Amino acid sequence: MVACPRCGSANAPGAVVCGACAAALGSPRPRPGNATVVGYADPGVLAAAGAAAGSAPVSTTGAEAGVAPELIARLANVRPGERIEARVGAAVGHAGGDPRRGPERLRLRGDVPPAEPASERAPASARRAAGAPRSGRAPAVGPATAEHRLRALLRHRHARVIGGSIALTAVLAGGAAALALALRTDVSASSEIDAEGHDVVALECASCADGTTVSGLGASATFQRRGARLSLAPRHLEVGAQQVELQLTPPAGGRVERVTAKLAVPHRLEVDASTLTRDPPRLAIHVHGAPSTIAIVDGRSVPLDANGRGTHLLDVTAELEGPAETDLSRERRVPYSLQTASRATNGALAVHLRLPALVIEAPGDRVVTEGATFLLAGHTRPGGTVTVAGRPITVDAAGRFAQMMTVSAVGETTISVQAAATEFAPRVARVHVKRVASLEAEARGFRSTATTTFASIADADASKVGWAVALEGTVGGVERQDHSVLADLAITAGCTTPPCRARLVHRGPVALIAGERVIAHGHLRGGIPREGAVVPEIAVLYFTRSAAR
Repeated sequence: MVACPRCGSANAPGAVVCGACAAALGSPRPRPGNATVVGYADPGVLAAAGAAAGSAPVSTTGAEAGVAPELIARLANVRPGERIEARVGAAVGHAGGDPRRGPERLRLRGDVPPAEPASERAPASARRAAGAPRSGRAPAVGPATAEHRLRALLRHRHARVIGGSIALTAVLAGGAAALALALRTDVSASSEIDAEGHDVVALECASCADGTTVSGLGASATFQRRGARLSLAPRHLEVGAQQVELQLTPPAGGRVERVTAKLAVPHRLEVDASTLTRDPPRLAIHVHGAPSTIAIVDGRSVPLDANGRGTHLLDVTAELEGPAETDLSRERRVPYSLQTASRATNGALAVHLRLPALVIEAPGDRVVTEGATFLLAGHTRPGGTVTVAGRPITVDAAGRFAQMMTVSAVGETTISVQAAATEFAPRVARVHVKRVASLEAEARGFRSTATTTFASIADADASKVGWAVALEGTVGGVERQDHSVLADLAITAGCTTPPCRARLVHRGPVALIAGERVIAHGHLRGGIPREGAVVPEIAVLYFTRSAAR
């Protein structure tokens, strides 16, 4: 047993402070100097000392406990639910005597004694001789100085000394304080990467009951089977060792606890969609880790620079290209492997892409012209934007657009029409443009390889879709829908068993008159039902006049 040099009380072997009066036992311990008392006020368990009618005013000297005057004033007027923070010169040292040892736990036993002035306190040995209980809550029966209350607090509650800082939780009622520590050491944290490429903090807590809520880093989760996962999307963690502050709330609404857990983040991935607007579109996958990390994304090695950063540009042309009448979602899985000397992480990112609608009403996917202009028209989702070769064009509130485009020289080119919208990846449609010096000369070359007899396409079989055709006949009824021209063609040349009929669809303005003879140059796009039969439908690139042959 160790006897206290101040009050004579017996203490257990190895004790560093007296359990009765908080005096230091043995050789003096280093004092941390000014420290910080931090706490929160909850519905209380003790009456406010000095708050009763007729009680003496609270002392503001702070001489006995080294208490700063501002803390004394706060203790006298604090309200439940308030946070307390002030500087004190508390006589509490490191348990090991060496402040370099870091955070250590200092246990002080007992309860708050009767609230009597310090000058009138009897020694602990005298109180025990008189039969006073050594522990247990004593009623606040009289006025007390704030120094006395704070010293009792430090003497009879648990405290953790962290580099000279004392962290405490205050339990107050009407201004009275009884501090209890809310610290947990059984919460561990590790970092993960989910299937979307988002950072996840995996938590384990051996003493957390199922249903305990944990919150921190802008996210929250619930413990089940002693584990919980905080998904941080869209927030990212920085690579390296760090501490995270967490709040634990028991399922039955008990005391909220605040804890700090160490977290090591060896590497992480970040999906960046800003490069999707490039032509061709690319999805950037950034890798962050130690410079020595071996990173493989989508089967390709990604070297990291001296700062531990590297980028893989993923070609997503196939996912983004092609017109569509409605918005669509597409997914692509991207395998990856990240390996350091101590840890390997393997997985696959599920990249989700939402694409806006985009329809090219004119000229379709290709146009042949001997003029210097052609009409580009279509629609996207309302509120969307459209760019052509990287330059914006006008889109109305309904998502419709129509603009004359210039073809500066004879030759072939492909233009990219891109539709975009907020929270959507861009959709791209390609239009093949061919400007010729003479449409008649172009037509002769086309007919040399195209089908010119009706019998070969009369069944409009699916296997023949896309065939080049050049059909001659007389134009029937003509109608215009949006930016397309529709007409019937009564085929005269190449028709062995009349009647031979085809349906013509030309996307874009064209001067077409019922009754005139033309040659339609284009491609078979399928068949449509007509009067109990199937009529071939032709996507027309251009017309030439029959008489001009």
